[in-house]
Amino acid sequence: MNAEKFCVNIDRRDYMSLLLLILMLLVLAGYAIVKAIQPKNPPIENMEEHLKIIQSLPNQKARQKYLRDIAK
Repeated sequence: MNAEKFCVNIDRRDYMSLLLLILMLLVLAGYAIVKAIQPKNPPIENMEEHLKIIQSLPNQKARQKYLRDIAK
């Protein structure tokens, strides 16, 4: 039997292809992480009005309930 049939020839192009694949996967993973940490709800449009409403509530429990309700 010829031993050369079982040898795997790995040249520079194979390493570059593997490196390119790993780089693409890292970019996709980074994009997914960035998208996951962004808030899903839009920012509050009128911050002054929002703060007035929160400050007018009587206690912490009412404020938490209000914030839970608007988050839905």
